[in-house]
Amino acid sequence: MKIFQRALHAVAVVVVTAMAAVVGFVVLMAWALVLIPDNRCYVEWVMITVAVVLVLLAAIGISKELRYRWLFSTGIILAGCLTWLSHDDPRGYTPQSSEPFATKDSKGFRVLVWMVPDVPGSRLKERNDAKPLANGLRLPPTNVQWAGYIAEHRDEIIAAWEGDKLGDEWVSALVGAEPCGLVSDQVKTSMLRFSVVREVFEIRYLFACVAFADGKSDEAAQIIGTSVCALSKLSRGGGTMVNEMISAVLLKRSYLTLNYLLDSTSFSLERRHQLLVALKEVLGGAEVCKLMFNAERFFAHETIPDKVTSELSQTLSSDLFLDGIHPLTRWAVGSAHIARFLINPRGAGRRYDQALQQISQAGQKRKMEEMGRLLARAKESRLDTFRLKDPLGRLFIVSSLPAFEKVVNSMWEIDDLRLDLIKRIEAVKP
Repeated sequence: MKIFQRALHAVAVVVVTAMAAVVGFVVLMAWALVLIPDNRCYVEWVMITVAVVLVLLAAIGISKELRYRWLFSTGIILAGCLTWLSHDDPRGYTPQSSEPFATKDSKGFRVLVWMVPDVPGSRLKERNDAKPLANGLRLPPTNVQWAGYIAEHRDEIIAAWEGDKLGDEWVSALVGAEPCGLVSDQVKTSMLRFSVVREVFEIRYLFACVAFADGKSDEAAQIIGTSVCALSKLSRGGGTMVNEMISAVLLKRSYLTLNYLLDSTSFSLERRHQLLVALKEVLGGAEVCKLMFNAERFFAHETIPDKVTSELSQTLSSDLFLDGIHPLTRWAVGSAHIARFLINPRGAGRRYDQALQQISQAGQKRKMEEMGRLLARAKESRLDTFRLKDPLGRLFIVSSLPAFEKVVNSMWEIDDLRLDLIKRIEAVKP
């Protein structure tokens, strides 16, 4: 009977020790996540030390026949720690937006996905199967070189313009379609292939310069005006932050090309009116910022699940988030059973959404310093070594917050170019 009681006591000690080992391991992993990438030389030694201490304590507890009330109390405390670490925000959240949502059947969405790879409705294969068009042709960085470049590559530019039937059809379709709107459940499959989209519009800028060189300034203006109109539709309904940034970069190229044309020529009243209408339809800096961050908020909402899954833990263990991490920590994050103690998805998602809202509001007011402070505050939270709960969630937030102030500042500078163009065209006397 006494042997049975000793065996039962030993089992109880081992169970409590195992719980302590789990808590210790989770705390160690949380500490390691805080110290990325400076934790390689510490994790193994700390883990070995903790393991040796726990084994010694278990041996002492068994040999000294530690009372059950102490074992029970310790077990309750450890279970409470694990429950606290894994407990997530019970409130779900859904970002709110006044912008319309895209549907798979909307014309705008069907046109958008022409240039999205590997989705139903994509027409990229038609372009990939065709002979390369631009062959690396691109306007030089400074416009003082443009005239010589256009003269040197004139025949190649004309051939690319005439051969880009799909690109011309896509631009016309964008102009004729309603903006697609924010993308919800399709968000993961609506990223434009930037290299192809850039080539489509670069060919248009190049040919506009050819037309201008031939004395066809109105034709050149019409090409740029149509490009601005198409990119305006894309900006209003690109559905994702990446697509919004693509349209902004290409709009800047449109403005620079138009400025180049205006330096040397004037357009007819009809063309000036077309350009003014196109330029005024483009979203202003505040509207672009609001739409861009709303798109990011919905993207995050669709990406972050309500609970820890194998897919989420595998994504978080990738180099995208854990570059330079210790292999043991990477394994822990990649295991959904352990990751549930390291991240609270709903809570992390809610905090990320709140951070995006605050950053968006600062961006809409063009308060770059305030935006920088908000980003710094969010990133500093990862270094709080005394908050062991949800360390992976805080790391996810930091990793998902790039240098937004640079992006937003660039958006505003591009809009400044647009406003300057409007003033310049309006200042021309009839």
